[in-house]
Amino acid sequence: LAIALTAPKQKIYAFAVESNGVFIYSDLMPPNKFLKETAKKRTFIVSPQLDSSNSNADAVTDSLLLWLGVLEASDKNAVSLIRLVDEKNNLINCRTNFGNPKTDVELSASECNFLLSSEHPSVKVLILAPDSSLSNPEAILEDDLIAIKPVNAFDESRISLLLLKAMFEGTQEILDKINELARRISG
Repeated sequence: LAIALTAPKQKIYAFAVESNGVFIYSDLMPPNKFLKETAKKRTFIVSPQLDSSNSNADAVTDSLLLWLGVLEASDKNAVSLIRLVDEKNNLINCRTNFGNPKTDVELSASECNFLLSSEHPSVKVLILAPDSSLSNPEAILEDDLIAIKPVNAFDESRISLLLLKAMFEGTQEILDKINELARRISG
């Protein structure tokens, strides 16, 4: 008597591409086309996941600043929504700027979930916590959602940069200008 154990099947997407070790999946259209179409939209909610111990604060900050800098320079409404989660990945609360860099408001978990729901008219960029069980970092593209699934903290910015370059021409020039300004300010 033999017992066969089968692993749960991973979802198969209609479109899948690999770029620089990142797998990008979509059921709607080829990823490059999806990203170009999505770039035409007006409001983006960029929502990285911060653990309650703040151990991934640097990675969250780096990826968030990449998105906000390129979106603002591309004349988009860029809203930050940092999700604070406990050790079991349960949402505690969120912090948002509502698209105004001078604003910082704490939201309840339910208010946060509403902003991330399909009812809210925006593109959601959901940056998940690193998952070392993944063989490669991934980006899942669905309707008004871009889900970034890093293997490690370094991947958050790497995937973000890859997607932003596919979405917006001039991304590297924008980032070069931001970095030059930061160098001047810091002396």
